[in-house]
Parts: sequence; structure tokens; C-alpha cells
Amino acid sequence: MPITPLLQKLESYYRSESIYSLDFKCPYRADCSQGSVSFTEAKSAFVSSGYELHDYPRILILSADPGSGWSDPNQRTPEYVRYHEEEIYRLDEGRTNQHWYQTHNLVYQLLKPFKLDIKIGDAKHYFAHVNSAKCSVNNPQRSQAGDILFRNCYRFAKGEIQILEPDVLISQGDKAKKCVAALFNEIPFPDSFLAQEIEIPQEVRIIQSKEKKILWLQLYHPNQRQSFYYKRNLPRIPIYRSLIELFISDLNGK
Repeated sequence: MPITPLLQKLESYYRSESIYSLDFKCPYRADCSQGSVSFTEAKSAFVSSGYELHDYPRILILSADPGSGWSDPNQRTPEYVRYHEEEIYRLDEGRTNQHWYQTHNLVYQLLKPFKLDIKIGDAKHYFAHVNSAKCSVNNPQRSQAGDILFRNCYRFAKGEIQILEPDVLISQGDKAKKCVAALFNEIPFPDSFLAQEIEIPQEVRIIQSKEKKILWLQLYHPNQRQSFYYKRNLPRIPIYRSLIELFISDLNGK
């Protein structure tokens, strides 16, 4: 499994912050793992090969915590996570209520205008995914970790996002939304946006990361069929798609 330039940047960042899976020395470990029967140390972000190539808009998904984690630290490195998601993982199209299925479906739907022949099974090659909390307490039914993991980990997500330089950042759920809001400043919509006769939902924002502008979609978490994600976000995908096209066009000066 080769280590590519973008994955190497991630690895270097994790090492500098003492959260690299093969050399984990995070000062928060004892604090975060207290009371946990099964604690798994930090897992790398997933960065697909197509995301790194950047032939299409870079879509970065920010979720909560990993839910569960592999015990072998070699399986939590940037290169192995990519290998697993792109080469081993197979999307179960019969389980459409799963978080990971809906994440792939969202990327597939949003990239349609840019890659006309894309299929839902291809989505895994064209996005990146980061967790707000890097470690896992392996709760039953993958239920969400306690607040302490998020408080200690929020700052790490900023470095990941700055390295990955997304065009579109999608936060899934309240924890991820709070993470982005704490790390980046919002900026006004450009005149090109306001001049269009396109509805801009309140969950669509623009943030600034160093010199880069990022379109931020604050979405609900697709954790269960009756959630607001299915009632509010899914029906608005055509609007999100139009706004992404406009945003990318504006960035490219077209």
C-alpha cells in the first residue's frame, strides 16, 4: 500500500500531534479512555484516491466518532484506511438506512453534474471522511461516545481539514457542526451567489480556512430513517447540487 503525497502529509500531521496509530502518545488517552471497557486509539481520516487527484470537487464529510475501531494499529494508518475503503469494502445497497450507505449516496448525488457516468458504488473513490473524535470507546450498537472525546479531539480536526483542502465540507449531526463552528470563521456569500435566483437554505454557509473558501453544508446525521436528514436534507439535494456548481464556478472565476 503506497503512501501518496496527501497521505504522507496526514501521517506527518498525526505524528506531530502524537495521534498517529503506530506511534500513539496522545496526552488525553487516560482521560478519554476512563471507564471504557474497550478503547481503540486514533484512526486516520479516509482520503480516497480520486479526492487526492482533485479532478472533481473535493467533498469532505465530517462525522462524530468512529463508533468502533480495529485493534490492530496497522489498520488505522492513512494508507490502510484508503485501501480498505476502496479495495475491500463493498457497499450493501440493500441497507439504505445505514449511515455509511447514505454517506456514499450523498456524494454520488452531489457529484452527478461533474461526473455524468458516476454510480453509487463509485462514490468511495471520490470523497474524504474525517471523524470529530479520533478514538473509539466501542460502545454497544456503535452508540456515540461521551463528550470528553469530542472536547479533547476538536482541535485535531482543524489540521486535518487544512491539509485536505476540501471544496465542500459536509458536517453530519450536531457534534460535527459544533466542531466546524468552533474551528473556522464564516464569511458572507459572494455577490455571484446572491444574484442567482436560487434558494440558499439556512444550513448552507461559507467558511474560511487559511486562504481557502469552503462551502459548508450543515446536515443532520442519517442515523435513522425517521431523522430530519431524510425529511429535510435529502429533498434539498438538487439545491445543494446547484449551489456547489455555482460555488465551484465562482472559485474558478467563470
